[in-house]
Amino acid sequence: QEKQHWSSRELKVGETYKLPPVATDPTTLDEKTLVEMLKNTNKTDLVRFLALDLSLGGIYAEELCLLSKLDKKSKPKTLPLSAAKTILKHLKQLVLLPSSPSVIYENDKPINVVPIKLTSHKEFTSKQFDFFSNALDFFTDLTTTKRTAQDAHHDRIAAIIKSQENTI
Repeated sequence: QEKQHWSSRELKVGETYKLPPVATDPTTLDEKTLVEMLKNTNKTDLVRFLALDLSLGGIYAEELCLLSKLDKKSKPKTLPLSAAKTILKHLKQLVLLPSSPSVIYENDKPINVVPIKLTSHKEFTSKQFDFFSNALDFFTDLTTTKRTAQDAHHDRIAAIIKSQENTI
């Protein structure tokens, strides 16, 4: 039987499905909640707090630190109220940035695809798209190795040879 386990729940065949715990919605976060979360977090630095506790992910957590001009390694529990206000102000600005889907390049190699312009990517070249889905498709095509029928045939022959060698 299939069984999957996470820190907050377990999924088993025949058991009642439990929804994952509700993540913090950064778009509706208020100052009081943010201050409380900063005080009670077990994260050792600001960037991890933003990425994990506020569900921003690494790229946007780094971006928020840059915009807020706060050291990403600072300890969340020791941040003053002014820092919380700054984080909230720049978080709201980040959420309201206009759509600007782009594939980001470093040394002519695609490294990321983003829905908005990020300060952290200003040194890189980029290719703009009208829609984020188009940027994702383009990025995926550039970064995914396409398997041909010849590759599949080669793999099948290699598996047969290996099987024969193991039999000998």
